[in-house]
Amino acid sequence: MILMEVFVSTASHSLKYLYTAVTAGIDFPEFTAMGLVDDEPFTYYDSNIRRETPKTEWIKKNVDEDYWDKNSMASLMAQQTFKDNIGILMKRFNQAQAELEYEKQYLTQECVDWLKKYVSYGKSTLERRVKPEVSLLQKDTNSPVTCHVTGFYPRAVMVTWKRDGQELVGETVPNGDGTFQTRSHLRVKPEDWKRNRYTCTVWHKSLEDDIILPVTEENIKSNKESE
Repeated sequence: MILMEVFVSTASHSLKYLYTAVTAGIDFPEFTAMGLVDDEPFTYYDSNIRRETPKTEWIKKNVDEDYWDKNSMASLMAQQTFKDNIGILMKRFNQAQAELEYEKQYLTQECVDWLKKYVSYGKSTLERRVKPEVSLLQKDTNSPVTCHVTGFYPRAVMVTWKRDGQELVGETVPNGDGTFQTRSHLRVKPEDWKRNRYTCTVWHKSLEDDIILPVTEENIKSNKESE
């Protein structure tokens, strides 16, 4: 399998194109191309359908058939490059200066221009604020306490543990509904967090004030099914 990613970002938004090629004979398209704004898929192409398709309402409503024709052709050309000669693709990193200048112009200007357009098209979705839900979970009394933060948007979040007010810091992953979740583990003995004041503090753009959840027996929920 071969992966290639094209990535550009501004201060608060990102645009990615992810290309995947696999060998024939498995139950998966030989080539796929996906466009993502702020890590949310908005376009998709594969070698079976041979047509770029929308994944969000905002892109569907704001571009015409010419856009889909051009992007389908670009994806088809990328598919042919992967299929016919992977070596050519690898050599692109050492090509002539003129070609490198074109790539630089594409990444620093054209990609940024498209990112700005996509953000304006999907502004209500991409710039929404969804507050996180925070809970403390524990499998049993000897397991670490987990601060589980879920349902928030955008992706950036900060989860910290504090002991008696002093800061002591998981991976943020997507939920199925377009929001994100993360979790952080407190690895101390139960007698320690019972004796001292531990808190899970969550910062997120959607919040006016940080969420501060004290680590107490009353706040900790059983997590036997999920861990």
